[in-house]
Amino acid sequence: MSTTVIVVIVVAAVLLIVLAGLLSANSRRRSRQLRRGQAAEHRERAQAHGLNAQREQTVADRQAARAKQAQGEAEEKAAIARLESVTADDRAQAAEREGRLAQEHRERASEIDPDTSSSEQDESIGRMRGERDVDR
Repeated sequence: MSTTVIVVIVVAAVLLIVLAGLLSANSRRRSRQLRRGQAAEHRERAQAHGLNAQREQTVADRQAARAKQAQGEAEEKAAIARLESVTADDRAQAAEREGRLAQEHRERASEIDPDTSSSEQDESIGRMRGERDVDR
């Protein structure tokens, strides 16, 4: 083999190595560009999802505040209702006491009234006791 053939083979081998290196570098550069694009898309999606999450959290916070306010109002109304119920019960008991006192005074008046006969007194007392029994 002549020197020229060896030189041509060596030059061709070097050119193939350089060409392989250039192709490899170009392939790596394209691959990096593609990954950069994908990363940018992921960042955009992450930002969009982050904004959606913030909006949803704001809505949830507002709704929780409204629920807490409504619960407070409901508790206040329940307390007022309990107070009204107790007041109504107290008044009903007072009315019942007053009714009994009125009945006792009627009976006593019938007993001591000189113008009322004893039979009228008995009827009056019986009527009043009957009314009282009906009330019970």
